[in-house]
Amino acid sequence: MWVAGLVEAETLTGSSDVGRFGIAAVAAGAEELLKLLVVVAVSRLARREFDDPMDGVVYGSMAGPGAALEGVIVRRRMRGRRVRLERALSDALVRFLNREVTNYQRRIPNNLENLKKHIRQGDVLLVEGKTRIAQIIKYVTQSCWSHSTIYVGDRVIREDHPLRDHYQQRFGEEARDLVVEADLASGVSAAPLGKYTEYNIRVCRPYCVSDDHLMRVVDEVVSHLGDRYDRRQLLDLGRYLTPFHLLPARWRRKAFFSGESDSRAVICSSLIAQAFHGVRYPILPVLPSSVRQEQEEGLFPWGTRMRRVHPRLVLPRDFDLSPYFRIVKFNTVEEGPIDYQAIEWLEPLAAAASSRSRRSSSN
Repeated sequence: MWVAGLVEAETLTGSSDVGRFGIAAVAAGAEELLKLLVVVAVSRLARREFDDPMDGVVYGSMAGPGAALEGVIVRRRMRGRRVRLERALSDALVRFLNREVTNYQRRIPNNLENLKKHIRQGDVLLVEGKTRIAQIIKYVTQSCWSHSTIYVGDRVIREDHPLRDHYQQRFGEEARDLVVEADLASGVSAAPLGKYTEYNIRVCRPYCVSDDHLMRVVDEVVSHLGDRYDRRQLLDLGRYLTPFHLLPARWRRKAFFSGESDSRAVICSSLIAQAFHGVRYPILPVLPSSVRQEQEEGLFPWGTRMRRVHPRLVLPRDFDLSPYFRIVKFNTVEEGPIDYQAIEWLEPLAAAASSRSRRSSSN
């Protein structure tokens, strides 16, 4: 009976590549066959006890509940081991993906004081990440932006938030300038604004949202502090966006939204998109294939209607492409004009190296 339960549990928990009917057929067949073999084995080992056909019926009827009970016990034990194994493999994969690459190139010299002076609550901060997972996201989304955060300032420490003391003790004065982000390793958390000064970043500002709605957006994001990162959604989104498709787009979209996911677990861009959608502020509406169809459906700017994209499909690049978010050039433009004539231009590194080699060879 224990063997029958073990085979049934292994069949039900380990066969993820076959359909439900296939799993049911294999599990039922294996269990019934092994129960029969158990009864035959008992009848051969205890021949003196099997002196009547009714004995076979009695022992056979007892084998069924016994196998079911053993199956439940084994399944629970295997489920615990499987969860621990999956968690260990998942944590190892996260550590591998969060390692920084060595060929990252900074393109923008960021001034933290200028950033603190010009950024406002509700601004979206896009980041070009340095990690391996960031390189994968950039490749799949065909964009330089792999991560998105939202600036909340001192909202966490000023309000009566359960994590207020935690962030004050952890960041000190830097807790006055926080961004909220959903990170693969730590879930939804707050970090100082200065965390990304050594990265390529971009500030995107919703330019026509009311102050009341903007505070609702910030409060919605802050309410998610401590939630988990939705690793399942990240994998589903990667499969949905991969350039090699085996299913039509309509079927891929249906499969993407039908997948199970924790209602509180999020990824970085969907966390922010969900907050803006809560106040009905547009990010990057879905457009039909032609302008004529836009006019016929009365979509903006031909009418007042918009077709909203689902928050789970919003990417960091969408805030950059959105016509409803203004790019804030905090390093230069916001500080006023620059005297470009006074700039002392240096030779490119390759040209400087070649000129030095020519001078050394001539000597």
